[in-house]
Amino acid sequence: MPKEVMGVKVLYFGEDPRYLQEFIGYCKKNRPELNFQSCYHYWDENEKIGASVFSVYKYLPHVILLDFSGNSNKALLRLSSFLNKHYPLRKLPVIALIKDLKDNEELINQVLLSGIHFIQRKAPEFYNLGYYLQCLLSQFTGERIQAPEYFKVPLNKSIKVDTSIRIGYLDNDYLHMETNFPFSPHHRVVLNTQFENKESKVFLKPIRRIRENITHSFDQSYDMEFVWDLEKASMENKNFINAIAPMTKSSDLLYEKVMLPYTKKRYQKFVQTRQPLIFTEKKTKVLVIDNNLEILKQKKKHLEEYPYDLIVHANIDSKSLLIPEAKADIITISFNSSVETTGNKLGILKKPNNLKTIKEAIKRISSMKGYRPFIIIYDYTDDPYALKELEYPRLIVKDTPFNLDRLLDLCSVYERKEGNTSQVKESKKVYLNSNYKDSIGHLNWEVDVQFMSETHIKFTSPLPIPNLCVLKLNLPPELYITVVEKKNISQYSLAKENEYIGIIHGPGETTKNQLRKFLNENYRALNKTQEPTASP
Repeated sequence: MPKEVMGVKVLYFGEDPRYLQEFIGYCKKNRPELNFQSCYHYWDENEKIGASVFSVYKYLPHVILLDFSGNSNKALLRLSSFLNKHYPLRKLPVIALIKDLKDNEELINQVLLSGIHFIQRKAPEFYNLGYYLQCLLSQFTGERIQAPEYFKVPLNKSIKVDTSIRIGYLDNDYLHMETNFPFSPHHRVVLNTQFENKESKVFLKPIRRIRENITHSFDQSYDMEFVWDLEKASMENKNFINAIAPMTKSSDLLYEKVMLPYTKKRYQKFVQTRQPLIFTEKKTKVLVIDNNLEILKQKKKHLEEYPYDLIVHANIDSKSLLIPEAKADIITISFNSSVETTGNKLGILKKPNNLKTIKEAIKRISSMKGYRPFIIIYDYTDDPYALKELEYPRLIVKDTPFNLDRLLDLCSVYERKEGNTSQVKESKKVYLNSNYKDSIGHLNWEVDVQFMSETHIKFTSPLPIPNLCVLKLNLPPELYITVVEKKNISQYSLAKENEYIGIIHGPGETTKNQLRKFLNENYRALNKTQEPTASP
């Protein structure tokens, strides 16, 4: 393994460490100001996720590269999903390297749904890759950077964009979705779904924002009510048509009005035929807090293959928001007062799970109405009276270390004794298996593009778009962009509130040539007397 290094550390997971060394060598020679240093973890298809996570904690990198050009894509996807959910590593920018973007749409969808922030075609050209890493890093550090100089081409065009969401469960009247979008009650959403491999377009309005029980690689969840009668919705809300106008053309809207009764009938039949449930939600959820992540050393199979929902974090965040986010039935905390607080400039801190942490967690739980999980404290060697003072009725204190087999036995006993009344109440819900296309939906709408270059795009959007959200642009060619904080890039710091900046994912040669052709054609269509302006 490499020696400890100073500077901006780039941690590579893949089977081709030479690629990383060539990239770092290029940066040292041509972009020394980036101060990139390398450390790598050789990866193959038999790699265990625990060893990889421990490597991340060992080096505390600033950027992670996952190389999908080898034979271990499934394992890398598991790692990406874990990193995106796991605190505090979820703050790390992650880039996927893919050999060929053009014919890999299924892999790209899986990669993006796993929480990866950016996709770069794996090629021996490193100029833009250095900037992209720097740009993503600035999203977490707040550092102001300078973009590379490319000609911008004014477009003033409306372009369709697309982003993926996860559908957790279905009901007759609404569905539950997870996304990164901050929807408000006035928003109206057009969602493309694919139930039983049949494409359906449905109209939705948010009725509840749910800050708890988030299971996928997103940070927002909503119950979205179906709007089956567009005429009625228009009469009830004069702004309804305006709200959905950017998401569907007027000609398409007429078609959808005709099709909605059939879509509703097919959807409700789909829900009914999926009962009794083909895929049931795991009944017992366990939140495991452990500085040493012993569960990753003790597990005998992938975490998702256990009959219980096991959520793993090294420590609890400063506001204890991980507790309502998981809303687990059982919480385990491995007591540790000796770990030193370590971190890097991204704010990735590994804090000790000491008595103060336990008290803050119980305080957060006590503030949640109707929520009283079992709490198990492992390896507790401190003052026993300090915990009794907390007066929490479901507290179990052990002086022995965490043991996964015993925890699994406890979960089994919990299910037999406690039962799960919520499962009875929610028996009409159809939970969707995340391994199938039914659970994937696509938000489609139009944005107004102001200008484009080979690396950037500036546009306005009727929907609020969070930073680090990945969008697909339906241009000739098809492109992916990551929306970034405009204030961190000097040239865009004065952009207006509803104006967004996206960095274009590193395309292959064919796509790059198509993009240049598109930009040249649009530039030539402008007034020939207009001079081009140098910009990113």
